[in-house]
Amino acid sequence: MLSMDKEAIKELTEMEAVPICNILGSLLGRSVKMWVSKVEETGMGSLAECLPHFNVVIESRKAGGGMSADQLYIFAKEDMIRLTNYIMGVPVDAQSPLDEIALSTLKEVASQCVGAAMDELNDFLGRDMRDTITRISAFDNTERIQDIIRRWNGEDSVLVMGLHYVIDGVVESDAYIVASQALKQVMGIPDMTDMPIQEAGTQTAEHKEAVAVQEVSFPEFKYTPIVYTKEQIGEEKKEAVGYNTGCVSQAGQHSVQRKGRAFPQGGAAAGIGQAGRFTG
Repeated sequence: MLSMDKEAIKELTEMEAVPICNILGSLLGRSVKMWVSKVEETGMGSLAECLPHFNVVIESRKAGGGMSADQLYIFAKEDMIRLTNYIMGVPVDAQSPLDEIALSTLKEVASQCVGAAMDELNDFLGRDMRDTITRISAFDNTERIQDIIRRWNGEDSVLVMGLHYVIDGVVESDAYIVASQALKQVMGIPDMTDMPIQEAGTQTAEHKEAVAVQEVSFPEFKYTPIVYTKEQIGEEKKEAVGYNTGCVSQAGQHSVQRKGRAFPQGGAAAGIGQAGRFTG
């Protein structure tokens, strides 16, 4: 994966984190912080090394623009026990089971968080994306996570985003988002690896449009064109014409263009067509 793709994913993910922190802070009455610690592309063989062995997995599907991407939100099991204990009014250090009620509570909280995150992202990108949570599970191994990912159209590699989060007085830990490669297209990130080098280098220039220079007239002046024949131009007129041309050249040759020449939009140009006289 190109470094520019990683940076784009990181920035968009951190943008999602802002409303998530706001929602959690409102629900829990605690200060919440979250940031992206890493973005990388990982093969299936090395995926298990970076994930917690005892885990809680939230499965979701992000969709937009006629495309969809599967993804997993993965948390350490002990961290989710502390969080559900706090929500249910139990001491956070209590050894409570992650039963159906606890998992259902986490799913509801997660649904509110990703909903707010999508609203923020859609406003920024001008897109219509949805992140739908389909299932939440607690596993005692990482093999179950790999089995889920293998059902994603048999992908050999996945995107992994590391998150560090702090819920004041409750838990501070790491979480992970594992997503299919289609996530980049769903989020509107162009695939730069498929773009020719020359085209990729000039991509920003394609947004500029050329517009024709228009004549501007001033009512207090009248422009009278004068056309000299070769025989009519004496030595004094030749010297005068040469002097004026030199002044214009020194002032900036690139600002003098013939009538009808196209300039990039937003630029300024002065058009000089032929010799003439302004009379007031």
